[in-house]
Amino acid sequence: MVEIEFKPLRKVVIHEEIEHELNYLVRLRVLGLQKQSLAQPLSWAEGIVFSRNLMPINDDLIKQWLDGVLHFQAIEWARMPKYRKEIKHRGITIPVIDMSDNPTIIDLARALKNRKKV
Repeated sequence: MVEIEFKPLRKVVIHEEIEHELNYLVRLRVLGLQKQSLAQPLSWAEGIVFSRNLMPINDDLIKQWLDGVLHFQAIEWARMPKYRKEIKHRGITIPVIDMSDNPTIIDLARALKNRKKV
């Protein structure tokens, strides 16, 4: 029998966080795409829709990831209280992935939602 171990993340480090109005985030997502295109998806949880970019992978970041620390280079997000499976803008569809069953993403969304502007 193979041993199975679940080792959830213990920390997420966000190096840049950018809050947008929803309409602006949508416009950014479809920038340069042709009508009838399918844009890269956004993630949604806890009334927040967002996209995230990992840091470029190197040996140090891989070691940290294995130790439970994940680094995001940037997160761009907006408030979207009600989940929608897709957002359409100028004939382009943006899929929205409901991440409400992922504890890490729920914590991340709550932290963004409760973040005070500096």
